[in-house]
Amino acid sequence: MQIYLSRSLIVIILLLLSGFSFFTPTWESIENQIQEDFPLVKHVEIDELSRIMAEEKILLIDVREADEFAISQIQGARNIESPEKVHTDEQTRIVVYCSVGYRSARFAQDLQERGFQNVANLRGSIFAWANQGYPLYQGSERTNKVHPFNKKWGRLLDEKYHLYPNK
Repeated sequence: MQIYLSRSLIVIILLLLSGFSFFTPTWESIENQIQEDFPLVKHVEIDELSRIMAEEKILLIDVREADEFAISQIQGARNIESPEKVHTDEQTRIVVYCSVGYRSARFAQDLQERGFQNVANLRGSIFAWANQGYPLYQGSERTNKVHPFNKKWGRLLDEKYHLYPNK
């Protein structure tokens, strides 16, 4: 019996270390987790961001890692991975995004704690932006690809947009 339990424990540990997870992310579970973990962070919807970008100047920050940003971004976004590197007036309208919204919600909260008063997280972030057919850019060129972060989170991005970088 003890050998069986030891082997079972080893199999479970190996599965967890290999990235196997019993959790399959859904948009609902992500939204709930973001709301629970970052209740004071404001959000902007995709359609609203598109309208805002056409009407006013904002600071749009992509908080994803450089290899994710290199594949694509929302036009005009700056890749800033650390809130300490944001240098602008505290009244500047700032919208942040990542792949699905969790990392950017944390970033938005950090900016608020640093005194920035007009910060919002893009609900659904670049995955939802792409899934809804909004334009993606790689620098100044249009693209139709997004770094899906990994296979687990990439399930939330329409497969036609997937592009893993060559490593």
